[in-house]
This record gives sequence, C-alpha cells and structure tokens, in this order.
Amino acid sequence: MEYFIYSLYHGYEKENKSLSVKFIGLYNSRKNINIGINDAIKLSGFKNYPNDFHIRKYVLNKIHWKKGFSNVVGEDNIPENDNISGCTLFNEKSVNGLIRLTHAYTLNSFLDDEREIGIFSSEEIVKVAIESLINRPGFKLHIDDFHFGYYEFNYNYWTTGF
Repeated sequence: MEYFIYSLYHGYEKENKSLSVKFIGLYNSRKNINIGINDAIKLSGFKNYPNDFHIRKYVLNKIHWKKGFSNVVGEDNIPENDNISGCTLFNEKSVNGLIRLTHAYTLNSFLDDEREIGIFSSEEIVKVAIESLINRPGFKLHIDDFHFGYYEFNYNYWTTGF
C-alpha cells in the first residue's frame, strides 16, 4: 500500500523577484495543518503574507528530481503535488514523524539553491535514494549537499518569523 503525507511551506516573491520558501513542517491531517498555519501567521513576516502558505502532498518513499538538474534556482522549488489517487494518508499511530531529504547548497551569501527530494520512512531508504542520485546532472557537482533529518508530525519548525 502506498501512503502520502502533507508538507507545509510558506513561499512568496520578494521585491527582487527571488522566491523565498520556508519549510514549516510535516502533518498527518488537514486539521493539524490549519493549526500550524494559525500558529505561524501570528509571527512577523508570515502575518504580512497570510495567503502564501502552500500545502503539498508527498507520496512516502518516492524520489523527486530523479533526473538531476541543470539550472540553479527557479526549477520548481516546490514540486507539484504527487498524484495520490490510490494512496492512503500516513497516520500510523506508532510513528511520530518521518525523514525529509533535501539537496541544498549556497550560491552566494544571499542565495541558496534547495530541492525537496522526498519524504521517507527510514534512513536506509534515504541512503538508497542518495546513492541513486549522486551521479545525476547537478547532484554530481554537489554530492556532499544532501541533507536529511527526522521531523515530528504536526510541529512548526519555523518558529521565529522573518
């Protein structure tokens, strides 16, 4: 059976036309996403852009960016929602969170290039995903810039505003 999970971001276009995207957290229900948005919107910055929260649905253990990349910044910083038809919302009571894998490197002192690779259920699956990507265009130039971490469900990781 395939599962999906919700991921919450805040993204808006800055005055210099660059996109500012902030990962907020992983959520296992729409109700909890709404709580997360209501908490974040109280913080500076977020309250100035209240309509710029984005909810994405990720199929669990699926690799995004399979072909690598050839350009920096602007290549769909937030991927389209996965097709979740036939998938079940991941809500395993014994699991409190999942692993988020990204690829990010600094272009200059003002700009990072980050891609969401996927949401995974184990570190072993993350390592297999990284191995399958390190020789792809773009990634092979930045093989040390894969980052992963465990994220509890229904917790806002961006807590300071901007």
